[in-house]
Amino acid sequence: MRIYIIGLYLWAFIIISGCGKVPTSRYYLLDYVPSPKRTENQPAIPPVTLRIKNLKVAEAYKRSELVYRKSAHELQFYNFHQWAVKPEYLITDMVYKHIRAANLFKSVSKTLTDHRPDYVMNGQVLAIEEYDNQQKWYAHLAITFYLEDTKTKKQVWNRTFDVRKVVAQQEPVYVVRELSYLLEHIMDKVVEDIEHRLPKYIPPNEEKVNKNLPINESK
Repeated sequence: MRIYIIGLYLWAFIIISGCGKVPTSRYYLLDYVPSPKRTENQPAIPPVTLRIKNLKVAEAYKRSELVYRKSAHELQFYNFHQWAVKPEYLITDMVYKHIRAANLFKSVSKTLTDHRPDYVMNGQVLAIEEYDNQQKWYAHLAITFYLEDTKTKKQVWNRTFDVRKVVAQQEPVYVVRELSYLLEHIMDKVVEDIEHRLPKYIPPNEEKVNKNLPINESK
């Protein structure tokens, strides 16, 4: 009996001190520096405001663990590779930074203020994952956005994006890097769409100058 107990202690010591070490948890963020692409003749910033609500996340992805799949019908979760912030807050924060950097609105907020915003943006993350097959890994991101006019209570724009990109190296950190790239790509498209959807705004001084310009009449 004594030999058996000593053997158990030795086995436990080997596991703790040797190859049986518990893996270190790693934490990830989506991140990039927003540099929205605008048209060359960039109009003046219209005097309208926007509130961005926290994006909803599909239940399968509403978790701290990074999600990966090897088939259309089975999801798996990394135990030691996790998001540093909940996905709904992480993505909403990047959407906010990108829209604010685009100068499409007089002000952009994520919280309720004393004044009703002119527009409200919300959306849902349909997928944020690593997709593996036998040869390649892919980063996969799918999001739907909605833009509502608060005065009319009507949607003025909506669009679903579903994009993926091959990962250079088969490690979770490279999946997260490509997810960041995909989010930037999506947000550039969002800015482009909204820019064309908003009413054209002419500043008062320019409007006055235009009215005073002489009209050329053909003889």
